[in-house]
Amino acid sequence: DLAPSSGSLGYTFAAGSEVEPSLSLAREDPGHIRVAAWNVQNDGLFDGGSAEDAQGRLLDAVDPDVLIVNEAWNSSASDVKSKIEQHLPSGAGETWYAIKRDSGNVIVSRYPILNSWEVNPGYRITAVKLDLGAQGEMLLVACHWRCCTADADRQEEADSIIEFLNDARAPGGAITLDEGTPIVLGGDLNLVGWRRQLDTIVTGDIVNEGAYGPDGAPDWDGGDFATPRPRHPDGRVGYTWRNDFSSYLPGLLDWILYTDSVISLQNHYIVETRTMLPATRATTGLDSLDTIWASDHAMRVADFTLGGPAAPEAAFGLAPGTGCAPFDVAFTDQSLNDVSSWQWDFGDGNQSTLSDPLHTYT
Repeated sequence: DLAPSSGSLGYTFAAGSEVEPSLSLAREDPGHIRVAAWNVQNDGLFDGGSAEDAQGRLLDAVDPDVLIVNEAWNSSASDVKSKIEQHLPSGAGETWYAIKRDSGNVIVSRYPILNSWEVNPGYRITAVKLDLGAQGEMLLVACHWRCCTADADRQEEADSIIEFLNDARAPGGAITLDEGTPIVLGGDLNLVGWRRQLDTIVTGDIVNEGAYGPDGAPDWDGGDFATPRPRHPDGRVGYTWRNDFSSYLPGLLDWILYTDSVISLQNHYIVETRTMLPATRATTGLDSLDTIWASDHAMRVADFTLGGPAAPEAAFGLAPGTGCAPFDVAFTDQSLNDVSSWQWDFGDGNQSTLSDPLHTYT
């Protein structure tokens, strides 16, 4: 489809346009919990050569606490753990834990794995309960949904996860979580067909209630899973898969969702080295082609802190600050933390609900 339906759109690029600031690959605080999801393409962790070198550089730059590995088809949890240990050696008092419950996902964690579940046998969905020490526990759901035209299978996968989470929040059943346990879901969801699958996993609206039971919102407060909008560290793009020699367009296949009533997102990004600036690659020790040497998917990374989102702190900027009437003033929202709505009062009886309004004083 094209917009508009008739005619054309025009845009003139001018000097002075705002450039999106680069994202650091580092944690904003060493205490943040870093979760990464990575489809390594057909047991690619064991390809050796330039692939292994690139994987090592990427893992060193990201240094996750928890790593969801997709497409570990013929590799055991012990195999994958040993490979991650090779790239990210454990320090004093550290160790890696790993588990494989389905045919292709391995979860590798610096935190002890207390329990695990195969969410829907025959599909690639594994859940683990992690011991975060003094911070409590976390439920992590690792996914690698069916690919391509398998829309019905992906819907089954989405429905079954919501059923599992409904069970987890209620006493009894296969799993019972303490109220307020943070839940993070990640992996390659292969969302290349019906949108209905995404709607189900985000909102908890099950399609096949006869098989999977009633609807149930994923978050403890009755709300949706939070779905952060990721981007590349140096680009205003958000794909995790791109093949320049394929007829398929780049796409966001790899996701991280979370319960934002009890856990807060901090730094997050997609490690795509082809769109990185030379300065970023130099700082992180990465090569421009590391992403495609390592796999056909870019790694998805998200840092978390326990507890719900902090309350917004209002702040703003304006330019110019003075002038002779009539004159225009551009107001810019500079508030801290998540802001979802705005109410500006310009002091002359006029108001606005825009995020960055332009107002004329007369």
